[in-house]
Amino acid sequence: MNVCERFDRVAENNDDIAIENPTGEDKSYRRLRRESGYVAALLRDEGVEATDRIALHLPNDPAYLSVVLGIWRVGAIAVPIDGRWDADVTDHVVADLEPEMAITTDEYAEKLRVQTSDDTLTDVPLEQICIGADGDLGLSTVERPSFEIEKQLDEDIAKVVYTSGTTGVPKGVIHTHRNVTASTQMSIDVFDITASDGYLAAVSLARSPGIYGSALPVLCTGGSVVVQSDWDAEQWARLVEEYEPRLSLLKPEQVREAIDDERAAEYDTSSMETCLVTTGLLRAQSTFNDFRDIYGIENVINYYGQTESLAVSMARLSEDSRPNCIGEPVSVVETKLVDLDSRRELPPGNEGELLLRGDVVTPGYWNRNNEASELFTDGWLRTEDVIYQDEDGCLYFRNRLDNRRDD
Repeated sequence: MNVCERFDRVAENNDDIAIENPTGEDKSYRRLRRESGYVAALLRDEGVEATDRIALHLPNDPAYLSVVLGIWRVGAIAVPIDGRWDADVTDHVVADLEPEMAITTDEYAEKLRVQTSDDTLTDVPLEQICIGADGDLGLSTVERPSFEIEKQLDEDIAKVVYTSGTTGVPKGVIHTHRNVTASTQMSIDVFDITASDGYLAAVSLARSPGIYGSALPVLCTGGSVVVQSDWDAEQWARLVEEYEPRLSLLKPEQVREAIDDERAAEYDTSSMETCLVTTGLLRAQSTFNDFRDIYGIENVINYYGQTESLAVSMARLSEDSRPNCIGEPVSVVETKLVDLDSRRELPPGNEGELLLRGDVVTPGYWNRNNEASELFTDGWLRTEDVIYQDEDGCLYFRNRLDNRRDD
C-alpha cells in the first residue's frame, strides 16, 4: 500500500493543525495535503513516473514533509542527500542513483554544487523550490494540485537511504512501502499515539527515525508535529514549554548537550512524557538520571535499530536498567542469535550475532545484488552486531563483529 493512502485518510477535508511552525504559519492537514499535491503535479508535469528516483537536498523544514509525500503520491522514490557528505561521497551517490531530478532550494542548490564535482550534476535537472519565511511551499510553475495516488505494492520502493560510508563505499539501503507503513504502525501502537498528541521533531526529517519513527506516525493519527529546524538545546526546551508536545526524539549527543545547557533547564518541560534516544545507548546511569531529573521526562526509551532494519527493539531506561540492555524485540521483527563460528542457532542465555526478519527489514541494497545476497542468510538479515539474550528475551549489545575481528 502506498504510504500516502494512510495519510490521506486523515488529511482530506481536515482543518486541524498538522504542522505547528515556530518560524511561520501553522499548517492544517488540508494545506499539507494540498502542498503534497502541488509537488505531485510538478513531478507529473516533468514526466516523473513510478520508480523514478528523486534526490532531496533540503533544510529540516516543514516543507520537507510536503515534498516527500508528493514524491510518494506519484510512486517515485525519495533519496535524501546529506549536506555533510564530501564531494567523493556525493558524486558516488548521484552516479549510483542516477536520479531523474533533484529537489532543492536556491541556498541548498549552491551547497549541492559545492559538494559535487563539476560535471556530476550535468544530466540531473535541479528543481529549485521556494520555501517562504512563513514556511509556505512555493511552486510557481504549477497551477493546480494533483491528488491522485499511484498504486504501490508492499515490495515497491519508497525510499533509498545511503549509509555514511565510514566503513566503506556508501550503500543505498532500500526501504519499501511495506517497511515504512510497518514502522509507522509499530510506533503508533508502542507509544499509543492519538489525535491529541504532539511531537517535537528535533532530529532531521531526512533520517529514518525522524520521519518513520515519529513524524509520520503522528500525522497518520491526526496529531501535530513541531519541526525544530536547527538543533539547540535551549530552543528544544523552549519549544517543549510553548507547544507542550508529549513525544520527542533525540540523538545521544543531543541528550548530553541538553544536560549541559543550564539555560535549557529553566523551561517547563513537564508536558513531555516520552523521549526516544536513537542509535546509541545511554550507557552511563548518571546520564539517564541527570536527563530525567532535569527535564522530568517519565519515559526515556533507547531506540535500537539500523538503516537496514529501521526499528529492532526498545528499552525503557529506568533506575534499575541493566547496562547495555537494548530491550525486547518489537512486534514487527523476528530475531535469533547464531554462533559466530558454527552459525548454529543459540537458545537464550548465550551471546552471538543477531539475525532479523520481518516487516521493517530491508530487502537489500540499490544496485548491489551481490552484497544483498551476503547480507542475508536463509532469509535472515545479518546485523553484524554481537548480542547477548537473557532468559527473559531481553537483548544486550556487546560489540560489532568488525571490532571483534580487530581485537
